[in-house]
Amino acid sequence: MFYLQYSPSNYALSAARSKERKMRYIAELERKFQTLQTEATSLSAQLTLLQRDTNGLTAENSELKLRLQTMEQQIDEHVQREIKNHRSLKHPNIVRFKEDLELLYLWLDWLFDLGATKDDALSCSCDDLMDCELGKFDGLGHTHIEVYRVADHGDEEEEDIDQD
Repeated sequence: MFYLQYSPSNYALSAARSKERKMRYIAELERKFQTLQTEATSLSAQLTLLQRDTNGLTAENSELKLRLQTMEQQIDEHVQREIKNHRSLKHPNIVRFKEDLELLYLWLDWLFDLGATKDDALSCSCDDLMDCELGKFDGLGHTHIEVYRVADHGDEEEEDIDQD
């Protein structure tokens, strides 16, 4: 076997090379440390911004949820009110009122067809019109309306009017 013999100068050279490698290794570690520290600072700033954005979005989300809940509640109330109104429109008194209004419109049309003015129609009292009934279509597209008027002396006159 062959053994190298080191002289004191060989040891010194080896120690110097080892020291130089160690210094390069330490310099590389310091450079990596500086890079990582810069990256950590940048990431910390980004994290702060993201947390602030998250907090803002969370607050906005809470506000929107509250507004949505309020709107849903208003819609529910509106729907319930509409259901109630719809049901009330089917009430017999409302149905009769609508029928009376339709008859009143027909009576007013009849008055205008006879040449009455708006003032004439408005001056008529309820006593002038006792009843107005809508008859059936006669097959020719005419509607027969029977109008009963109460005369001043209390006698009833009946007129049959065809309307197109």
